[in-house]
Amino acid sequence: VLANTHLSFPNSAIDRMAQRRQAVTLARACQDFYASCSPQESAALVVAGDFNLELRDDMCRPLYETGLRAAAAGSMMEGQRYVSHRTHRGEEVG
Repeated sequence: VLANTHLSFPNSAIDRMAQRRQAVTLARACQDFYASCSPQESAALVVAGDFNLELRDDMCRPLYETGLRAAAAGSMMEGQRYVSHRTHRGEEVG
């Protein structure tokens, strides 16, 4: 199953709170999906999209707690910062 999301960009503290709620809601949806699968079913879940988060951001914790992992994390070289894109302000995020 492929899911797609676009979390809010954290322009302010209010946006950051909204982003946390969105991450928790997404994590719950992932948990609901896993719970709906019978033990005999083998189902993979891929969640893609624009998370507007750093991979190590604490906001990712609810997602990681469901068992999801960042695909980009495996390709990061030690000591290098992963940048997936630049914001409209020119800030690098990943």
